[in-house]
Amino acid sequence: MQLARPYSKTRAEPSPWVGVLKVFLLVGVLVVAGDLLAQLTGQFHSPATVTGPMTTARADCTATLLPDGRVLIAGGQNTSGSLATAELYDPKAGTFSPTGSMATASDSHTATLLASGLVLIAGGRAGDPLPTAALYDPTTGTFSAIR
Repeated sequence: MQLARPYSKTRAEPSPWVGVLKVFLLVGVLVVAGDLLAQLTGQFHSPATVTGPMTTARADCTATLLPDGRVLIAGGQNTSGSLATAELYDPKAGTFSPTGSMATASDSHTATLLASGLVLIAGGRAGDPLPTAALYDPTTGTFSAIR
């Protein structure tokens, strides 16, 4: 009579890439979730921090890094339509504060930091395309229409 051999199941060793892929997947899910949270709450974020709320929720606006490190967020639109308002984001404090308003409400415009430190806001639309341009002066917090 022959004795049966004990049953043994051998396990294949998992690839070291499985752990790496799991980490990438987790980071991807967290980034997407953070982006959705930021869009829903009107807040900027990075993986490490969430800032306070913007003064006005907006889309299709511009964000221009100023020489002093603040960010000018101008125009855009929300459920009320195109916006003339603007705000400054201070990354050191993580806060938003209102600044001067544009003469013409606009979304989808361009914003260009000039060598002088002024910001040129041009074009855009408020339902229809706009043939407008303005300069923002960060030292005074005001917009001046260009004719």
